[in-house]
Amino acid sequence: MSSSPAPAYASCPSSPPSTGLLSKAGRLSLPLPAAASAAAQCACPRLTRRLESEPETSPSPSATVPPPPDLAARLEAHLALPALTHAEAYPANAAACPEAVHDALVNQDQLRGNRAGWEALGAEEVRAAREGVVRHLWELGERAVWREGEEGMGEGRGVVMTAGNGDTPRRALTLLRLLHQQPTFSLPVEIFHFPGELSSPSDRAALESLGATLREVQGLEKDKGAWKDFRLKAQAISRSGFREVLYLDSDNIPLRDPSFLFDDPAYSSSDSPRAVFWPDFNKDHPSNAIWRILGMTCRPGEWEFESGQILLDKSGNSGLNLAALHIADYMARENTLWYALSGGDKDTFRYAFHLLRLPFTPAPHWLSALGAAPLPGSGQFCGHTMLQYDLKPGEAARPLFAHANLLKHGRAPTPVFSHVKRPIPSSSSNTSAPTSSDTDTALQGVPMRVTTVPGRGIWGR
Repeated sequence: MSSSPAPAYASCPSSPPSTGLLSKAGRLSLPLPAAASAAAQCACPRLTRRLESEPETSPSPSATVPPPPDLAARLEAHLALPALTHAEAYPANAAACPEAVHDALVNQDQLRGNRAGWEALGAEEVRAAREGVVRHLWELGERAVWREGEEGMGEGRGVVMTAGNGDTPRRALTLLRLLHQQPTFSLPVEIFHFPGELSSPSDRAALESLGATLREVQGLEKDKGAWKDFRLKAQAISRSGFREVLYLDSDNIPLRDPSFLFDDPAYSSSDSPRAVFWPDFNKDHPSNAIWRILGMTCRPGEWEFESGQILLDKSGNSGLNLAALHIADYMARENTLWYALSGGDKDTFRYAFHLLRLPFTPAPHWLSALGAAPLPGSGQFCGHTMLQYDLKPGEAARPLFAHANLLKHGRAPTPVFSHVKRPIPSSSSNTSAPTSSDTDTALQGVPMRVTTVPGRGIWGR
């Protein structure tokens, strides 16, 4: 079914109701800014005029139709936020996220490499970053939001992966074999790759023999100079043939059939935003310019995302989950700025949901470090794998994913998997402490610092 022109808006929507910073189910939700309630009353035509006033870069009015009213209102509210300099925003951000805490919890390489750039980002650059996102969604028009029955929106459930370069086809093949060893696993699988990749007939045949559908992305070329190219993930999820997606990195080992996640109440309940993300070891820094672009104050209780697994329904949040995916895809394409803020693709998903003020569900249990015994004479625990848990509450949670994201970069002592280190007591949860105090106290008891050593090995101690 092709898209048909939308009728003229008789009136624009009002701002959606706020559900507060942390809902009763532990789902993060941000109210639209106060300015949105007024701006939303005429957001759609006003935003149309703003974009059409810049003919050199704006889409032709005949080339698309505006996004649906709710999305247009959110975009207008985003553009209406004050654009602050670092000096103007930092006092509030540092008060919310003290440097004494966040200096220890931020990714140190990211802080050293990007802090000067974060702080130098001016108010005009903040506005430009916001306008770029808005323009991208405006160009997508109605297709920015999931609509039932629309061609290409996806249907049913399935697993999505990305593979193609180096040894990723072999890792993807191993992952598929592990899934199919589970007698209950029956989900279809799609594997996306860049043009020119996954060209080996034997690799393709092996993956297809296990039921995988291989799909080449369109309009996106791999950055040949990059050590890693993270730009494929959001597009793979948004363009997959499934409405409901469990995304898995090729180096992520499912410890049992993960299909049950689609029916877990944390994801499937009627009031769920139907977007679940798992935590990483780090937090954002109060100096990070992302807070100014999003028009938010640094959030002390929020961990970065670890995107080796994502559970998402494109139709969630009244179809706006798909719009968030389009934003993450845009950030991946315009990665010079956005990856300097997020350190790769993983937190572009979090930023996209925050930008639209959409709720999402954080996985309720903090991750563990899985690895090998301390090296002789060093006392260093070799934590090379992220151990993520299912969505069950309390002590009922069990490990579900072993994301070996560092093991592939070097060698580890044998046996490779022998020890688990969990900085937070097992009774703690990812959402039970909306402020940083309890979590940080627990972390200080068992420090989890990461240090780069020769061969790109990472050793937690």
